[in-house]
Amino acid sequence: MQVYKRSLWVMFKGVLMAPCAAVVVFFILNMFVGNNLILFGVPVVVFFVFMNMALFSENIRFELDPDGTVRYYQKGRLKNTYKMEECVVGYHSRSDGSSHDIKLNILNVESGAEESIDCSPLGQRCFANLYENLKMHTNEEPEVLKA
Repeated sequence: MQVYKRSLWVMFKGVLMAPCAAVVVFFILNMFVGNNLILFGVPVVVFFVFMNMALFSENIRFELDPDGTVRYYQKGRLKNTYKMEECVVGYHSRSDGSSHDIKLNILNVESGAEESIDCSPLGQRCFANLYENLKMHTNEEPEVLKA
C-alpha cells in the first residue's frame, strides 16, 4: 500500500502565515479602531482560524492499494473509497507564483458520479507521484486540464 500525505513544507507555510496574518490585521485595525477588545480580539481569532486551516483542515491523505483501491481521508476521517478500474482521473492545476492550486477530478464511469478534490496540501511532487500511480490503475485515457 502506498500512502500520499500532506507536504510538511505546505503545512510549515500555513503555520508561518497565521502569525503574519494576525499582525497585518492588528496593524490595519490599529489605524481605525480604538477599542482594545476589538483591536486584540480580531487578530487572535484570525490567528486561530489560520492555524486551524494549516494544521487540521488541510490534513489530507490518500492510500493506494496494489489492487487499485484508493481511500481518501480528510481531517483523519475516511471521506471516500474509489475502485480505480471503474474511474477516469484528470486534474486541473493553476499556479500564481507563490501558491499552487491542484484539483484532482475523479469520474466514476459506471455511476456517473464526479468528485473534485483539492490536492494542494500534497504539494506538486507528491501529487505528481499520486497521479502517475492512479493513471496506471485506470482503464481509460485520463483528461488533463491546465490553465
